[in-house]
Amino acid sequence: MAQPDFSEFTFGYGVTRYFEELYGARRVLPNFPTQNEEADGGYDVDFLAHGVPLFIQFKRSEVISTRRAREYKSYPAEWAKPTYRMHLHGHNKFRQHYLMQDLEDKGNMAIYVTSQVSSKVALNQYYGWNRMIDAAKIFLPSEIVLPNVHERHHVSFNRTHPGHRVYSEVGDQMPSKVRDETDLINLLRERAGMKREALQDSLVMFVDELADLTPESVAEKQRKKRPPTSEGRASVFDDELDGTFDDGLLGVNQSQRSITSRLFYERLKGVDNIARRAAIAAYHEADAHLIIVPISALGSP
Repeated sequence: MAQPDFSEFTFGYGVTRYFEELYGARRVLPNFPTQNEEADGGYDVDFLAHGVPLFIQFKRSEVISTRRAREYKSYPAEWAKPTYRMHLHGHNKFRQHYLMQDLEDKGNMAIYVTSQVSSKVALNQYYGWNRMIDAAKIFLPSEIVLPNVHERHHVSFNRTHPGHRVYSEVGDQMPSKVRDETDLINLLRERAGMKREALQDSLVMFVDELADLTPESVAEKQRKKRPPTSEGRASVFDDELDGTFDDGLLGVNQSQRSITSRLFYERLKGVDNIARRAAIAAYHEADAHLIIVPISALGSP
């Protein structure tokens, strides 16, 4: 078991460049703009009239090649070497994952894009061939149903297998809807058929609900909407994962956190265009990047 010798940033940059060069996509920068940037941006007109919003959360997958791994032990005939593991961020009961599901439920195109290569040498080859998408595996947030919110979870997959398994102790098998680039483009084409007002409404709904209900409340709604497949056992999971801790254990003042969040969204109201607001909110709360894929580049179904 090993992490590949390239960073998540390197992988994400390569995939973003692929969409930019092949489809003319543009990334909406997740920062509070200056007045000059805001005046020159024109995102609402360009974005909503001519492009399809695509939220991406990039992940770097662990590479599994030993037969001692639980995947090979549990279902030896199913897995080929190497197998890849996309680990989900468990902080605040997997809030990040449930916010991604909320983005999808509100009619936005939201995906996980994770690596499925073992080394930087292989990644560089795909980049040089302008086929970075073949170095990636894509999942819809709705495809990943968690067994519980108390344990670590990861998604295991092979390059050649159409499905995946969500693991904690036992791997629950689930179908993968986005098997290749064609599936992703077809989903984007479906969004391209939506009216500009519908695209705008889906972004406004996501941002406004985060501001009004707080990100944790939005995530909790998703947990109830897609309840864990089993309760699992309680653990010290929140204490130990990736060095993150439950806020109560850290002694964080909850009212202070509420004030900080309120100030953030008050400042966000000063951003005029909804595309920029959505990019800032998604990046700040779910670590998701927003890019625009032009309708003209998607072609006909």
